[in-house]
Amino acid sequence: MLRFTTLLATGIFMLASASCKKEYTAFPYVQIERFVVEDSAGNALKASIINNEIIVYWPPFQSTPDSVTPVIVVSERASITPASGTKVPFNPGTLYTVKAEDGSTQTFRLKPAINQPPLTNLRMAGSSYRINTIVGLFGEFIVPDTSVTRLYLINKDNREIPLPVSQITKINTALVYVNIPVSNTIDTGTYQLKLINNNRTGIAGPFRLLPPSLIVTDFTFPQNGSTVKKGNVFTLQVAGSSEKYYSGKFAYAIFRAANGTNISINVSTQTNNEVSFVIPADFPAGALQQVIIVSTDNSFATLKPSISITE
Repeated sequence: MLRFTTLLATGIFMLASASCKKEYTAFPYVQIERFVVEDSAGNALKASIINNEIIVYWPPFQSTPDSVTPVIVVSERASITPASGTKVPFNPGTLYTVKAEDGSTQTFRLKPAINQPPLTNLRMAGSSYRINTIVGLFGEFIVPDTSVTRLYLINKDNREIPLPVSQITKINTALVYVNIPVSNTIDTGTYQLKLINNNRTGIAGPFRLLPPSLIVTDFTFPQNGSTVKKGNVFTLQVAGSSEKYYSGKFAYAIFRAANGTNISINVSTQTNNEVSFVIPADFPAGALQQVIIVSTDNSFATLKPSISITE
């Protein structure tokens, strides 16, 4: 009898428990409720979620970052991959997957909307420049950040020659100053200047590149510390950019004699790295004060030899 009473009590308890139990349904929600990143100034940018795209409107005149670290809120009991607080590339290749409690998923694509206006009214400050000098590029809506700025020379064959970012000497919203360096890839001739700035592109020109100014340190005197007799050969050796751009293009030199007289002497002979002059028979004797070497395009360098002219 006791056994029957115990079984009956257990059955009544189980029925009572079953009647109190409620059926549970897993949540099916797979939405991104909030997606926020910081701009370059530290301001919060809230994305718009439209048709499975996470649209982030980036402010104008700010550098567009390579990556962002979003703070994300999703539907209740859902999860997201990559997780909130994870650094991700700031480009359309970044995908997010929201997984609901019931196992269903939804994929969202990050879509940066860059609000920088197009580069406008790009122009050069002049029509010709010497290599190894500063070129001025003017315009409107330039983002003043060298990390998002690239410059290229475009030659007559439409070949692009990159200019190192390190050569940019000044940049603001209205101009870029860049030095055109002496380089094996840059020669004289007609060019255009291409600017890529925070995903915007513009081209200015054409303009001409002229040889760089002659550099004093490119010249040496093999006869330094000695004497040169009148009627004999006086020699200059040339190296560096002066040799590269002016080889065979020297016209004359102005010699300042010991008495202060300036005498112009034409080039006697010249090779790739050497220029020679014959000292006139009537040249005043004594220590040379200076030699000004002049090219066919009137570039010049003022040199200080340590040489004396003798009978």
